[in-house]
Amino acid sequence: MHFRWRNLALVFFILQHGPTIESIAQSSIPKGYPPTALSTPVERERKLLLWKHFVERYKIDQQEPVFDSLLLVPMDGAIHDINIRQKKYRSFGAQQGRREKLDREKRNFRDLLSFIDEWKDMFNVSSSELKLQSTSKSTRPTTDYIFILKKEFPYGHDVVGTGFGTSSPNEIWASVGENGILRRISSTCAPTLQFSPFDPIVSRDSAERRLEGKEYIRPKGLTPDTSVEREHIKTGNIQSATLMIVIVPTHDTQDKGRPFGLEYRTAWKLNLDPNCLSDFVDAITGEDLGFYDPCIY
Repeated sequence: MHFRWRNLALVFFILQHGPTIESIAQSSIPKGYPPTALSTPVERERKLLLWKHFVERYKIDQQEPVFDSLLLVPMDGAIHDINIRQKKYRSFGAQQGRREKLDREKRNFRDLLSFIDEWKDMFNVSSSELKLQSTSKSTRPTTDYIFILKKEFPYGHDVVGTGFGTSSPNEIWASVGENGILRRISSTCAPTLQFSPFDPIVSRDSAERRLEGKEYIRPKGLTPDTSVEREHIKTGNIQSATLMIVIVPTHDTQDKGRPFGLEYRTAWKLNLDPNCLSDFVDAITGEDLGFYDPCIY
């Protein structure tokens, strides 16, 4: 009889508060969760082959791929000073200088998008997924147009990264000269995986309870300098919670310390205090995915 009443009490608690972390059985995790990318030798070999074709096409001296080890995109500085001009454009007379200036910016942007589309598998993004964030012009030492673009994922939630050096796995930065020379380009874009959003199993309340009493240690000030005084922050009232897609590194099965591939987690982003500190709790498994503090970077 006592056993029966304990079961009924547990059912009532779950109905009222949502499942606790401990009550989520492994069998309740949906098949195929979490989706993964760039985690197989085949995918990585394909990336290396793309780089080889790119080097041959543009006659780049650098033979060894300078890749981000997780995103498998060329690192900033690996690609520089190559001609991406798609076609010749007619010149305008001196009286049409302003129109020519505008056209130069537009055609450089158009050439950049065509270049990205040609090598979309190398940059993990196509032009149809990109939205222009800003354009600026630099005149030192040469006249260049600087474009910053943001990738939009089709998941219905904001996408962030944690645990591998960038919180924005969705940006392209490029500098293009007036003559169509690509000075530099960098990508922090993660690949787009085709999957339907997963409904959360872990409620916001359960995610908050998962962090009860957790302590965070960070430097006082705006830099991660280890010599400065440290401050301790204990989980208090959660300021806000947002459901997001969080891209985290997975690890090599043979070498647990080496990141190898990406996992796309549906997670609660819990803002812990007014000073930027956030933590991520997986909304499917209940795992604590770690904290993020953009104020010190």
